[in-house]
Amino acid sequence: MRAFCVEHEDDVSFYLWLQWLAWSQFAACWETSQRDGMPIGLYRDLAVGVAEGGSETWCDRELYCLKASVGAPPDILGPLGQNWGLPPMDPHIIAARAYEPFIDLLRANMQNCGALRIDHVMSVLRLWWIPYGETADPWRLRSVSGRRSAVASGAGKPASSLHGDR
Repeated sequence: MRAFCVEHEDDVSFYLWLQWLAWSQFAACWETSQRDGMPIGLYRDLAVGVAEGGSETWCDRELYCLKASVGAPPDILGPLGQNWGLPPMDPHIIAARAYEPFIDLLRANMQNCGALRIDHVMSVLRLWWIPYGETADPWRLRSVSGRRSAVASGAGKPASSLHGDR
């Protein structure tokens, strides 16, 4: 990772600046909403996963199962199921770390907002895993039930929670 950052210093600096710019704009919008008496202010969205080649998987490869994807089992609306192409967090690693990676994810996404929508909130209780290159199958369930207590106790800031499961 360090070698990549050194070799691509200009690109890395540019993307860091973009992240800072986005965070600064969120903060300014949050401050404006609070000043203008909007009790909830911003409503943010927490995606169900991360990109396979994204910074999260680059920075902590042990945390993600890169030979699997999350999705949804077959149902009436999707008889073949759904493969979202997003690697799941390894439930053994996240539990061994006392759910801190998930708690940190919640804390980071609860900054500068009064409500956080958890897309596919089912992922807090259970998550459908699909081996890389295969289709969704109802027998590929992996439990992540410990995340429930992480959501309840670890975020550290009150916020409304909204969810996007069907």
